[in-house]
Amino acid sequence: MEQRPPGGEARVRLCIEALSDKKRADSERDAVVKKAEYAAGGVPEYYILHREPERQAFFTRTAAGVYVPLAPAQGLIHSRVLPGFAFRLTDLCRRPDHDTLRDDPVYRAFVVPGWQEAERRAAAEGQAREAAERRAQAETSRADTAQAALRQAEARARAAEEVLARLRSQ
Repeated sequence: MEQRPPGGEARVRLCIEALSDKKRADSERDAVVKKAEYAAGGVPEYYILHREPERQAFFTRTAAGVYVPLAPAQGLIHSRVLPGFAFRLTDLCRRPDHDTLRDDPVYRAFVVPGWQEAERRAAAEGQAREAAERRAQAETSRADTAQAALRQAEARARAAEEVLARLRSQ
């Protein structure tokens, strides 16, 4: 994640590394070499992810430029550089589906931004469409009723004309 100050260069706020574990040297590169490079580069937070929870690590950079572990609070990692960004350690391995994340108060504010607003808009559009369909059905029903009444009136008028014609011919 990076932030770009107006007219300035991008500033990386958080690096997330998927731990390479095919070779021991790759794992050491991620956990030692890259960690030192990111700290020296001024990256405030560095996360190492892995399918095995014991191989995951989360660091925050001190004012002295050294990474220290970012301790979970109540099972959550809270970013210090991205306000509102937090996640459950257990969810990294559990990998809940998007609907579960969207409805979870921990993730609601930042998982797929705009998702809930899009759903609200879609629901409102669906309700508006249903209301328009009901109005159209009511209008069709009124038109059908009016047309039936007109046919009845025309039939009565014809019957009255026939009666009048018979009376005149007598």
